[in-house]
Amino acid sequence: MAGPRGLRECSVRTLDWYRSVTVLAVSACLLCAAPRIVDTLFSKTHAVGWQTPKESPALKAGGEIQQLFPRRVAGTIVMGIEASDQTASVTSPEVEAFSRNVSRQVESDERVSEYKPIVLGYYLDPLPSLPESIFPKADLLSADRRMTYLLIQPTQIPENHDFRKANEFLQEFCSSPPPGYELHITGMPAIATGSGCSSSRHSVMNPTIL
Repeated sequence: MAGPRGLRECSVRTLDWYRSVTVLAVSACLLCAAPRIVDTLFSKTHAVGWQTPKESPALKAGGEIQQLFPRRVAGTIVMGIEASDQTASVTSPEVEAFSRNVSRQVESDERVSEYKPIVLGYYLDPLPSLPESIFPKADLLSADRRMTYLLIQPTQIPENHDFRKANEFLQEFCSSPPPGYELHITGMPAIATGSGCSSSRHSVMNPTIL
């Protein structure tokens, strides 16, 4: 039996048909009115007027960072070293040697050394400006000891910098993790070039993001 104007299938109950038509009609109205609704909401939204107190530690730290590294990259490269299924943990001579090699290469390779990066890692010597009391190395080791992190923080941006060259440097490490481990890299400049990576399961991450 046909419904109103023959639009309803005979297997659909009349009440359900009317409910569906109502939902579709309301959805269509909302879709057409969406720009006006958004404009109205934005026009009636007011700032709360919050201001961070001048004595805030966050403002003080931000000012000190800006003074010390005025041309720093606003981002950190995170290099995660993860034990594979056949490896017990990352607390091993192989991971220590890899970490120290990364630190040396970051300091000497001209593709990244021009950014004046600092490297933090569980197996690396702490920086004089970041003693253990401020930045415990244990924070760079997961609770189950199956992952540790290297943090590479550029402290300046050269005038004629090329993130693609810096990312080529990172990709070389991603393709050659220490045996028994997987390597994951993200952050700047990987995000800027759209090619953070993982050494095994995921290959290149987000290769189309520009």
